[in-house]
Amino acid sequence: MISLLNLPASLRIAMFVFETLTASALLFGIIYNIICRAKKLQIAYYTSLFVCIVIAIITRTPLIEGMNISTANYVSLTFIIPAILSIILMITTKKWYLIADFIWCVFNITLLEVIPYYEYIVSATFVYIIVRVIFFLTSSLSVLKDLPGRFSVKYALDQQDDGIAYIDIFGQVRYINTSLKTILSKLGISSYNKSHEILSLVRTKAQENGRIVSNNTYIVNIDDSSYKFSMDNPLTQITCTNVTEEETLMSEIENNKENLSKANQELNKTLDTIDSIQEYNEILSIKGNIHDSLAQQLSILHMFILNDNSTDLVEVKKMLSNIDSSLNIKSSNEQSEIELQKLLKIIGVDLVIHGTAPNDNEIKVFINKLIKETTTNAIRHGKANKIDVNIETSDETTTISITNNGIIPTNIIYGNGLSSITNELNKIRGSLSIKSEPQFTIIATINK
Repeated sequence: MISLLNLPASLRIAMFVFETLTASALLFGIIYNIICRAKKLQIAYYTSLFVCIVIAIITRTPLIEGMNISTANYVSLTFIIPAILSIILMITTKKWYLIADFIWCVFNITLLEVIPYYEYIVSATFVYIIVRVIFFLTSSLSVLKDLPGRFSVKYALDQQDDGIAYIDIFGQVRYINTSLKTILSKLGISSYNKSHEILSLVRTKAQENGRIVSNNTYIVNIDDSSYKFSMDNPLTQITCTNVTEEETLMSEIENNKENLSKANQELNKTLDTIDSIQEYNEILSIKGNIHDSLAQQLSILHMFILNDNSTDLVEVKKMLSNIDSSLNIKSSNEQSEIELQKLLKIIGVDLVIHGTAPNDNEIKVFINKLIKETTTNAIRHGKANKIDVNIETSDETTTISITNNGIIPTNIIYGNGLSSITNELNKIRGSLSIKSEPQFTIIATINK
């Protein structure tokens, strides 16, 4: 039986070359697995294989003389360790090709040289391991090629639209990407300046054409674009982001706020004006009510005095008391109508009211005013002594007909009283009409 250590020098040299290449591949595998953070068992397996191959190279190299053959055989027993690890790794990872690794490790134990055709088996296992190394290197290199490296990271940063620069502890710009270089160039700032110089120049540009957000943040307008410069404190990094859309939106919001503020001021002025007009109208209405009531009762008092048959001063006192009470504008419409009937009764005028006003305060007030005004006109101008008021209410309209038996005028003149009634009717969606036959009748129609 021929021992591996007793092979011809040429074969031993060839084996030495193969083993050296295998050891190199294994060393690469160890580094690769550490970088890829492989499991500790796998790293231990490749490390044990590498150590065993190195031992095999030392014991079989033609460069070392005088080593005892039996010592070399016992040293080859170290291949038992990777053999065991390969079995454990095969069971845990389900990679069945590791059985071939186990065979290769076992047949590298030179104590097994007693097996027939041992040299051929070892040669076959070496062919396997060389093929396996080639496939391992190919797949590992393809994976490493895809891993991010220094140049791939730089390329990725240079492709970013946002600008970025990194500063060292001495304030020197260690890296600046293409975008930031371009933006600084538009501002007339050299990217080769030190970081504090760049910071000072950017702050100046922000004061000239932009705004200072804070001590470390600046907005600079360049052409039709806006850029936000942000600096770390302490200064280790500079970033620049295009914020044109945000700045445009902020400007629109500020303009809208200003316009809203102006509109609010105008609205407040308008509301104040409306309040003043409303207050003025209310005063006019109160004055009108007092005026109408006083005018009516004074007219009745005047007619009472002119009536030769009316000499009872008690009635005059009542009349004066009614005039005084007419200043109380809080009295209800029903009370006002009752008082009016009593007053007219004193001077011999009969006022009859048929029907009731609808449950609408605005219409009630108008009907009361209409009765007072038409009654006064009927007594003063028509010398009437009987007045009939008819109030009819339906789902759609309210109609008030006022008829008197006085003198029918040839010409109807709209004085202040009738004009005021017509205006108020227009406000409450109504209309006024006058009939002369068979008796003088005023008809007011109010639409609901």
